[in-house]
Amino acid sequence: MMQYIKPYIWIPLAYSIIAWAWITWLSNLGTFIVFSGLSLFLLTYSYLRKVELEKLKWQKKAEELQTILDTFPDLLVIKDADNQWISGSKVALDLFQISQTTPFKVPLTPSCLAAEAKAIASRSLERTEISFPSGNGKEICYDIIKAPLWNKDGSLQSMLTIGRDITQSKKMEQLLHKSQEWYCSIFNNSPYAIAVTDIEGRVLDVNPAFTQIYGFNLEEARDKVLPMVPPTMHPDVKQWNLRLVAGESFRNVDTIGLTKDGREIHVTFSASTISNEDGEIRIFSMAQDITKQKEEEKQYSYTKDLFESFFRYTADIVILTDQHGMITQANPSFERILGCKAESVIGRNILDSEQAQDFTNFVYRVNKGESVGNIERTLETSDGRIIDASITFSVIRNQASEIIGYSAVIRDISETKWAMNQLKKTKKLSLAGNLAAGIAHEIRNPLTSIRGFLQFIQADCPEHTHPSFIIMLNELDRINEIVSEFLFLARPPQEKKEEILNIAEVSQQVIQFLQPQFLLKNVDVDWVGDSSSAFVKGDANQLKQVFINILRNASDSMEEHGGKISVTLTQQEQYISIAIQDKGCGISEERLQKIGEPFYTTKEKGTGLGMMMTFKIMEGHNGLIQIESKEGEGTLVELKLPALMTQTERKAR
Repeated sequence: MMQYIKPYIWIPLAYSIIAWAWITWLSNLGTFIVFSGLSLFLLTYSYLRKVELEKLKWQKKAEELQTILDTFPDLLVIKDADNQWISGSKVALDLFQISQTTPFKVPLTPSCLAAEAKAIASRSLERTEISFPSGNGKEICYDIIKAPLWNKDGSLQSMLTIGRDITQSKKMEQLLHKSQEWYCSIFNNSPYAIAVTDIEGRVLDVNPAFTQIYGFNLEEARDKVLPMVPPTMHPDVKQWNLRLVAGESFRNVDTIGLTKDGREIHVTFSASTISNEDGEIRIFSMAQDITKQKEEEKQYSYTKDLFESFFRYTADIVILTDQHGMITQANPSFERILGCKAESVIGRNILDSEQAQDFTNFVYRVNKGESVGNIERTLETSDGRIIDASITFSVIRNQASEIIGYSAVIRDISETKWAMNQLKKTKKLSLAGNLAAGIAHEIRNPLTSIRGFLQFIQADCPEHTHPSFIIMLNELDRINEIVSEFLFLARPPQEKKEEILNIAEVSQQVIQFLQPQFLLKNVDVDWVGDSSSAFVKGDANQLKQVFINILRNASDSMEEHGGKISVTLTQQEQYISIAIQDKGCGISEERLQKIGEPFYTTKEKGTGLGMMMTFKIMEGHNGLIQIESKEGEGTLVELKLPALMTQTERKAR
């Protein structure tokens, strides 16, 4: 029951009893003894109770301290003056991997000893940074405060160590320092012109590349408003800056820059915003001089346009392949000359075509550095025609001189070769004409005398006329005909009698004239065409001779079996074409090349002068002759004469 009596009640009560006992002692010794013993008991209990309460108080404080140590988020170590562990936070126990109940001496690093010595000497707090090894092999950095605690007599009681983990902040500080180093390195060594301006465009900082590109150094550009921008563009750039402040950014924008000496250059720039230490917004821009690139692009564009113009409008075929022979492009002349769409060959490998061997040979030669040009080949068109072509083959390289493809330029030289053949024939005709001019008269004069004497002898003795007289007179007439042909070759073309002729009527008159001969050889002539406007200018007799020569040759080629001759008249833009097709024996390619040469003939009794005369007459009329023939199938002779009216003019009428 005594434990429920509060000390502030029973302590005064004990003293009251003692005082009352002394008063009553004088009257009763026994009562005095009883009350004195009771008072002594009360005093003893009061002392013991006080001690117990103090113990409970300190135990509660120890529990509170331990709770604080267990929940303390940072490093906390308490040790005595002899460096013996007293207590520590859970962070400290985990860091040192120890148990608080195990007495040990706290290990101290040199920096810890130095900090404690300084704190004791100055009798104040001391701050330092200390690194501790962690369990994973890495170090943990702590910001440490050393706080000494003193006894009343001034001696050191204990040392309190408080530390905060600053490992992450140190890493962030190192990264920040590294970032600053990187920024400075990029800023100073970047090949791009870097400028830092305020939102008004005033220059705050520039790098060396800025000076190299624009010519302004930092002292010359600082605090100036957009000195690297042409004045006419200042409003635009300020609007861009406002957009940057609003959160936009620019990447690789092409614009115009202004150098210190007033030159305008092409630049591409990127820009964004940054903030300084005071939170002020700055414009960070990077620019690259692309003037040379723009000039190269302009030159490339010009070259590209030039190539495309050549590729599209050249009269020659142009074929491009990759390095493996795959056809990538073919120009419009491909279709115009060969008659098939360019799309039909694009994507096909030339090694799969008939030209594979040529292509392989050409590639081998150009890869060795040889020139492959003016290689003559024959090509077949989509309609079966064979044309003569000249091929120039070359290699295509990129800027690194690597082979990326090949090009073939194919020129149709059919007309050129025909013209050369005609020139050869003309030279031969000229030679024959000169020969004829020299000997025709010398032959005709004695020939006339011989024939006259034969006729005189025959007339004088008709009863004795021998059959050989008739043979000799016929042969003399044949010689005279040959001499006449010689004389025709010797006449200049200017001697022809020019008049306006309907060439259809001229050809029909010749057909009618030769009709009896055609009937004897079982030959039929089929004439097709529009004769209403087939007008030319020329000599009717000479042009009739042309038709006579060609039609006779056509009928002679069908003399054994007969057949049909087709005469087709067509009106082209500037020419009138007369195509004469027979189904005779035909002419070989080798013999076809010699047609028109002096004294060359395929006939047993021919002189070879008939086709020479034909070529000579057509040449004098500015006409053309084209001959195509296959042995066993027949021959096509196409005559082209200049028309008095073009096809457009005829349609307009």
